[in-house]
Amino acid sequence: MSARTITVTTPSGDVPLTVTESGAGGRPVLLLHGGAGPDSVTGFGEALAGRFPFRVLSPVYPGFSGTARPGWLDSMGTLAGVLGGLEPQPVQEHQGFFRRHRGDLPHAR
Repeated sequence: MSARTITVTTPSGDVPLTVTESGAGGRPVLLLHGGAGPDSVTGFGEALAGRFPFRVLSPVYPGFSGTARPGWLDSMGTLAGVLGGLEPQPVQEHQGFFRRHRGDLPHAR
């Protein structure tokens, strides 16, 4: 697992995002955290990358874990636009895979 900071360019401005990456390669999967913050999905991301051929990307939302949040980033829609700049992979490609293997994955705690 490694963390890096990347800059996502949006029409409203640039946003630095810290992204934790697990897995040696394969298709990228975007793992999003909830209100509990990025640490709440770390174990799940590592387990997912260890069990399946994915590169799991887990961004820290601006404003979480001491990161700065631009004033204009004030809605879920705006956040979705920022996160969409990470890796253009349609979710539909992976839905069947997860449906078939859902019982193999540990539940996030």
